Amino acid sequence: MKILPNKQRLIFLTLDPLNPLNMKLIERLEEDFSVCVITDHQLPDSYPCENRKYSHKQNLLEVFLLYFYKHIDSKQEKEFVKRNVYRKHTWLINLFFRIKNHLYLPSYSEICFFLYKNKEIEGDLIRESDICLTDATLRHTLSLNPLIVRASIITNKLVAYVTSWDNPQYSTINTFAQKYLTWNEENRREIVDWHGIERSNTSIVGSMVHDYLIDNKLLKANKFLEKINKKELIVLYAAVFSGSDVTMVIEEIKFIIKISKEIKRNIPNFKLIFRTYPSLADSALYDPLRELDWINIYEHSNYITIPRLGNKSEVVSFNDRVDEKIEQFYGVDVLLSAGSTYTIEFAFSSTPIVHINAEVFRQFFENSEFLDRLAIYGHLNHLSPGGFDMNVVDSVDSLINSLCELDMLRVSGYNEYLRSFAKPFPDSLSRDLIANSLKESF
Repeated sequence: MKILPNKQRLIFLTLDPLNPLNMKLIERLEEDFSVCVITDHQLPDSYPCENRKYSHKQNLLEVFLLYFYKHIDSKQEKEFVKRNVYRKHTWLINLFFRIKNHLYLPSYSEICFFLYKNKEIEGDLIRESDICLTDATLRHTLSLNPLIVRASIITNKLVAYVTSWDNPQYSTINTFAQKYLTWNEENRREIVDWHGIERSNTSIVGSMVHDYLIDNKLLKANKFLEKINKKELIVLYAAVFSGSDVTMVIEEIKFIIKISKEIKRNIPNFKLIFRTYPSLADSALYDPLRELDWINIYEHSNYITIPRLGNKSEVVSFNDRVDEKIEQFYGVDVLLSAGSTYTIEFAFSSTPIVHINAEVFRQFFENSEFLDRLAIYGHLNHLSPGGFDMNVVDSVDSLINSLCELDMLRVSGYNEYLRSFAKPFPDSLSRDLIANSLKESF
């Protein structure tokens, strides 16, 4: 009988172990590795792999030192003062931010490394032979950071995965890993240019968020053709702001009411579906939308309360009814996007997309705090590149014109651009690419 060698141990350091995406990734990694998840809370006995608990609480010195980090040169960071509007002692934090920009400071990652490089780790949580995988954003791994620093030193095999398309635009990216996995070439360029990562230490693996679209093979490119001659124009809008940001939810609803009235005035057969953000919010917030007979509200279900990314509890919807989610792509005529990540999912259908370029649009739409706030986010440039004038609109008139030319939107190439942004290797599952990269790298 042939004796198979033991699988190499892989340590997955995450504060989001119950996320279905990570559960799927673990299932795939276990084909090649012996996986152990380390997180900051006790996991249920039914959890599908070995798991351990580790949690570090920052002391006052650590909290103090981690305020003194330099900001990268992204628009997202440079516009921090405009974004920082709700926090306690906002004026003091903004003053401190401005002072920091005139000082020579280490990066957030360098401070973490300095604080924890000599920290003792009890037991055999990390072994020299282990491969370690973690989220590339240190703010997403806060209570695990001492272990992550030590893993990079002990094993010299720490792999950091950029889990979201906007993460490289923040200063809290881990810069001491041995390998980096990014969605696409744009993200790779950002971590190289802004975080000083060697290009040779990076690989492109696409987005796990969109693996389900490959798994389920339910996309039907001819669906759009069935609706071209319909008498009613059905527009889907996906909310940008989480229910926890009540101020901006209210502003977003004000904007949608105002813009929908403009559309209705020009296109009387217009209907709008407002797709709420997939985290729980006070349903009464949406009452102003319910007063308009041309607006329907899609509210999520299957809410669960779980620890996530360092939060003790978060109420979030993980939609496991994939066929229903995909069919919504085709139950409408067009997606109106203001920058929701859902836009990239929607792009995998053939249904057209109109994206509001807030930077320019706000000049023609006065007194919109919603648009002013969106204009701050530099990462939305990924959703509004040049060359898609019909899809990326900068005024109410151009929006109306595009909604009247859906056949042109469909063949513009905008959907294909967004799909390649999420899936540069369109026929490959990202969890497969991650597993293969881990095998090939060490």
